[in-house]
Amino acid sequence: MTFRFTKIATTVGVATALVLSSLVAAAPANAAIVNACTVTLTAPKKISAASHEQIFYVDVAKSSAGQAPDCLESVTIALIRKKDNRELRSWRIDTSRVDYQNGRVQLELPAYPDFAIAGTYTATVQDASLSYSWASANGADYWTDSPRVVFTNATVDLRHAADTTMRLTRRIDGLAFSGTVTRFDPSCCSRAFVPQSGSRVALQKKSGSTWVTKKTVTSNSKGAYTAVIRDDAKGTWRAQLQSAPTHWADATGAKTIAKKTTGKAAGKVGISSEATYSWGAVVATTYTASVSFNAGAGFTAAPKDTTVKVQKRSAKGWKTIATRKTNSSGKASYTAKSKGTYRFVVPETKLTKTVTSASRSW
Repeated sequence: MTFRFTKIATTVGVATALVLSSLVAAAPANAAIVNACTVTLTAPKKISAASHEQIFYVDVAKSSAGQAPDCLESVTIALIRKKDNRELRSWRIDTSRVDYQNGRVQLELPAYPDFAIAGTYTATVQDASLSYSWASANGADYWTDSPRVVFTNATVDLRHAADTTMRLTRRIDGLAFSGTVTRFDPSCCSRAFVPQSGSRVALQKKSGSTWVTKKTVTSNSKGAYTAVIRDDAKGTWRAQLQSAPTHWADATGAKTIAKKTTGKAAGKVGISSEATYSWGAVVATTYTASVSFNAGAGFTAAPKDTTVKVQKRSAKGWKTIATRKTNSSGKASYTAKSKGTYRFVVPETKLTKTVTSASRSW
């Protein structure tokens, strides 16, 4: 077994290395930094964690001849979080690796870290070793001397990837938006995207080449958001999730919606029924109305609290016996406890035409 001492930088080159944000592990007092063997690494400024064992890259500066430094045997680097000095992980890079020789080393974040990983990290050099053959050929001591390894940038902003969805429909009361916000959670399940509550989502309309925020909403405890915007014109929209310390920003794809139709919107009312039995006999029937209107971009559910009249047929014609309001899905229900024929009627408003359902009997 071969034992090596780690080294500490004690020469003028060390000051330069520290300016460039390089850290070198402790070593014997007589060790020297060999400036003739300088390896320059570039850590990513940002890492977006979107999967377990997320891949990221560290670049190796090549010579004018297009070669990675061959004076190095190996280097161990680590990511240390600034706020609490926690090490995310360390990685040993051998120069025999093909990706080192190609100038871009592929590394992976830990699959299931034992702490929440979002934060600002410092890329550090924990240990570095000279190539034995290079040291012998260049008058360096393989056992005590160290190469000079520096980072051109050492600050890495690590956050989770996020995903935002948007559903856009035109209703009689305006444009209805709904969607969800999720973010990657490395400690979670196989899919590992979990609802993100309290996130700010900007609903944006395109104006020329610019996206203009028309309204900003906040996701609830389930990561969901909803909004209604009064806008009658044709337009292209998207939802833009704002970044936060835990996650990066994300934008949905753009969706174009037709303009609002002129005049009053046409509607339709579906009717369904469900009987209640007692000892094999029907004792009541619940009728449900499904109300929708076409405001110019196809039929969509009526807004919440749309008035629906419940009518029962009598010898003198149809008689209104109750009034209901639709829920957020455009539905309203009535339970009939006496036999008869029933229907729903949505009265005319300043925005919609009168619409009547088919009738049902029991």
